[in-house]
Amino acid sequence: MKRILTIACLLSLVVASGAMAEDYGWRLSFSNTDPADSTATVPATTPHSVYLWLNCTNLDGMSAAEFTAQFPAGFFGHGFTPMNGVLNAGNATNLLLAVGGCPMRPFLAGEFGPYLDFTGAGGSWCLVPSPTGNNVTVDCDPVSPIAHDNAITGCATNGNAICRTGTCEPVSVEGTSWGSIKTLYR
Repeated sequence: MKRILTIACLLSLVVASGAMAEDYGWRLSFSNTDPADSTATVPATTPHSVYLWLNCTNLDGMSAAEFTAQFPAGFFGHGFTPMNGVLNAGNATNLLLAVGGCPMRPFLAGEFGPYLDFTGAGGSWCLVPSPTGNNVTVDCDPVSPIAHDNAITGCATNGNAICRTGTCEPVSVEGTSWGSIKTLYR
């Protein structure tokens, strides 16, 4: 009975910790060198690209991801161009990405665009669930990979609101001696 209660407590901790933050975070940026460049003031006649970054990982890298890119109305642009060894088995907006080597953050996965704003009003770009309902990243576990929900940060032009869903904060690990760990259980 004691063993069953211990397992139940551990499972409840795992479930509770998973509800607090996602293990993977994706970000849309106007820069191919800075994932945090999420706002811009862009004249309607200036073409610009939107870049897809894996911005947060709390596990040992990613192997695949699935989500849909949602763009503002009034923008005309080209599709998605994968980068850095990423393959897209989806299409220009419904992405089904795969990559070898289990990249960690920050990782530039690809480029949308370039885009032109025909309205001049700007807009907001976001990543949303795919037509199959998935907004996930698959970890690199070689035995039993798991799909994890994504945290998302979009980008916007001309003062429009940036979409944000979930949170993904990198976990810092500090060096701890074995003796100090043992004292936690006494």
